[in-house]
Amino acid sequence: MTSAEPIPQSPDRTLVGVALMLGFCLTAPLLDVSAKLASTSVPVGQITAARFVVQCALMAPFIWIMGLSLRVAKGQVMVLVFRSLLLVFATFCFIAAIRVMPLADALAIVFVAPFIVLLVGKFYLGEAVGPRRVGAALVGFVGVLFVIQPSFAAFGAVAIIPLGTAVAFAFYILLTRGLSRRVHPVTLQFHTGLIASLFCIPALIVAQGSGSDMFDPVWPTNIALLWLLGAGFFATVSHMIMTYALSFAPSVTLAPLQYFELPVATLFGYLVFSDFPNALSLLGIAIIVSAGLYMIHREGWRPDSWPPCVPYLQSKAISPTQSSHLRQPHRRSGSSTKRSKKPSSIHEILPFGAHVRSFLFCAARRLACQSFFVWSNRRMLLVRKTGGKLS
Repeated sequence: MTSAEPIPQSPDRTLVGVALMLGFCLTAPLLDVSAKLASTSVPVGQITAARFVVQCALMAPFIWIMGLSLRVAKGQVMVLVFRSLLLVFATFCFIAAIRVMPLADALAIVFVAPFIVLLVGKFYLGEAVGPRRVGAALVGFVGVLFVIQPSFAAFGAVAIIPLGTAVAFAFYILLTRGLSRRVHPVTLQFHTGLIASLFCIPALIVAQGSGSDMFDPVWPTNIALLWLLGAGFFATVSHMIMTYALSFAPSVTLAPLQYFELPVATLFGYLVFSDFPNALSLLGIAIIVSAGLYMIHREGWRPDSWPPCVPYLQSKAISPTQSSHLRQPHRRSGSSTKRSKKPSSIHEILPFGAHVRSFLFCAARRLACQSFFVWSNRRMLLVRKTGGKLS
């Protein structure tokens, strides 16, 4: 019995995926920079709420233009809610940390999230994890101690807050594994922003007038409003760039590139805030990066472990990137013919580039139809008012 040969990965598609992933590494730290700049005059809770409100507002037009459904199964509602709350907590902790800590130090601590996912998968979910990957995760935690130690001496207990972000984001990834195969990434982004906003806004209303520097909302100045919008914009754009990057190139190719975000964040922190990690923090960052890269090398970086939303695109768009991961059709013993399943939707037969062209065409067609509809209605009203006489 012979098996189908996997289609070789196109170099052009891989280069596009690499370029998009590098774009993510350049864009994601701008979220941190915007949030840190806003934190000088705006409470952390208000920045967190603005990040999700802007995300929801940015995703809403795409939901309408792409004609995506907002319906989710009843069993997924509580998972979406809990997942959104985890992301709210992770965002709040990270913004509270970078309010006083250098960007690179806080981000390096957050990068232990994949290690937490691995350990939870082994000791709680019963996943097959070898001793070398467990060892790499423990070495990564040692690197975190190197980063925390000088930060704790300089800033106090706030240096431990990024660990809350890492833990919350690790469980956020675990919850997203199941959803990412059944929900479109744009829909998932919209639901996350909407649910998080529904929790954050009432919390700010309750905290109004409390005097808390973390929750009591203020009316932002013009420049602070720009930073708030920037935090939501860069958060949404960077996540979507990363999602589509993994629809062009294999995860194992792109995963090591995400560590490029650390030197970029260090550079932005130095240029904007004159922050630079000391020697001990740099040693800890090097240990975390080395342990992460070794773990990626050992496990081949499973596509369902990082980042969220990617498996949906991998399961819905048949392309050279995903062809080697597709399950072979079931064949009865002794049969040399394969059962071919008829594609159930356009997502299973069109590559990513066709999706983009289809999206732009549908948007232009809908805009043209609605413009003609408005024009024709106005003309009919004018005909009625003038009794059929148009000048």
